[in-house]
Amino acid sequence: MKNDIPGYYALEKPPRGIGSDFFRSVNMYANWAFSFFLRRVIINVALAPNEVRPQEPMHVMFLTDDRTEKGSVILNLLSPEINEPGTSYYSKLPSLVTESTRLEYSLDNPEHKAYVDSVIDEIGRLMTGKSENKKCKNKHFAIEELHIKGMERLQAPLLDYFKQQVQQKYGDDFFEHPRTLGLNFFTLETADDALLESLELSSAEERMKPIAERKFVISCMARNQNYMYWLKDLYTTSAGIGCSVVSFNYRGIEYSRGTVFSQEELVNDACAQAQRLIEMGANPENIAFEGMSMGGAVATISAARMHEKGLKVSLYNERSYRSLVRLMVGYVLPDEKSSLWNPLTLLQYAFAGLAYLFVLPGLWMLGWHLNSAGAWDKIPQAYKSFSVARNHFDPEHPDDDDFVNDSFASIASLMDEHRIEIQQKLANHEALSPDEQQVLEDIPESHDFTLDREDKINDNPSPHSAPRRFMQDSKSKAHNLHDHMIEQVGHMLHVR
Repeated sequence: MKNDIPGYYALEKPPRGIGSDFFRSVNMYANWAFSFFLRRVIINVALAPNEVRPQEPMHVMFLTDDRTEKGSVILNLLSPEINEPGTSYYSKLPSLVTESTRLEYSLDNPEHKAYVDSVIDEIGRLMTGKSENKKCKNKHFAIEELHIKGMERLQAPLLDYFKQQVQQKYGDDFFEHPRTLGLNFFTLETADDALLESLELSSAEERMKPIAERKFVISCMARNQNYMYWLKDLYTTSAGIGCSVVSFNYRGIEYSRGTVFSQEELVNDACAQAQRLIEMGANPENIAFEGMSMGGAVATISAARMHEKGLKVSLYNERSYRSLVRLMVGYVLPDEKSSLWNPLTLLQYAFAGLAYLFVLPGLWMLGWHLNSAGAWDKIPQAYKSFSVARNHFDPEHPDDDDFVNDSFASIASLMDEHRIEIQQKLANHEALSPDEQQVLEDIPESHDFTLDREDKINDNPSPHSAPRRFMQDSKSKAHNLHDHMIEQVGHMLHVR
């Protein structure tokens, strides 16, 4: 792995023969042309890049739900107006990473220089309490509360200019001054030529440890999500476990570059983050993947890939599904209480059968099956945990997941099936494996969470997508889903 530019990591490319880049490009464009419309539909459903909330030039990070909190400021050197981040990347021709896309901002470009100058001026306004940003008005920010994002994407002359101007105006130690939050923004160039805008968040104490002793959680974003709007969540994970959290935007999302054709690109992006850590000296058993919904599927498949290579990473799967086709079929399946003699029920079952007959082969052909159930079963029980939106303690108001059909599509339903199979083996006096024994010893209800609808701070009414701090355990209501994730991942990483 190369790290010639601070904050820019480039994984080694696999050896390629003469002309392989040419044929690779031809194959990529042919693949794009042949299946463009089908892939566009699937990407819209699975990834929803056009729904991603764009980043602001200035982002204020809060650590609590207290509206009076001052916060910390992240100034983005990557301008939304200049970059036109890819909310519709899936409708454009794919491109390879070149030197011009690695270092995107030039001192010779008046527009680029003007934007960098505006960031320099905004630093002064923030420090003197004169910022016009609605979240920063009448607030004085110290250097330790200001974070700069995107310096690794500036060409050397512009980067030197930016640093010189900032140091002249705000002090020689501006960049070396310790920050309140351990936010390390970086770019990762993958082995298959994507650029991933990324973040590593950790405490000063964690950063002082040898990397072989440090614990890492790789957070895979859910559908239509931007990691910049998960910073509070990522910070809570880091502080709760006592680890470093790595997160990123998939290729083609916001300032990440590259094109998604299938689930392989998403999985490659997640695995690339783990590869970077391992090449830096991290112990694979100190690395965990986690993700919600689609992010949970990507995390599960990525973790299984690592296990296939003998790298024993851990996994936390949150409110996710067994496969994309099961997710889709789950929408049309009738309710469990529906009468079989009802014509509408029969029609729903017919639609489900047709989906399996026609949709499943298409998803496999286009590489969008997202078979996380198969990947889940490849990971030993000691290295994985999960959670589900489910409330069976109140039959009148079950409040189950409103996106993933719990009884048919959730990872929890897969574990329910495994538990029944194991209990049958036990009844037949068959020997159980250590993994099977561990499944029986687990308490199924401990993975069930329901939305706390009494919390007025939460404005998301969906049990599937509400922030996990608003999901409380269905039985005792004593802790939330984020607490569960922290406890489970901490246990798997041998932190607690």
